[in-house]
Amino acid sequence: MLAYFIIVFFILLFRFAGVFRLGIPLLYALIVPTLFHEWYYAHYTIANVIWYAMLVLVAVSWVISIVQKVREWF
Repeated sequence: MLAYFIIVFFILLFRFAGVFRLGIPLLYALIVPTLFHEWYYAHYTIANVIWYAMLVLVAVSWVISIVQKVREWF
């Protein structure tokens, strides 16, 4: 039963991440510390800079989308 809830949680998590264009940053946040933990902790600062850069790019894409929607209205 617990496995079912975990699977549903991850399905919903990735669905929401896809809607908000956060799929790649989410995968990075899950994969890098898990599979590349030695590199991640040895290069903690650069790993976080990469993470924040991806989030900034997502935010920029949101702003571009909002600007395009506003231009369509006027």
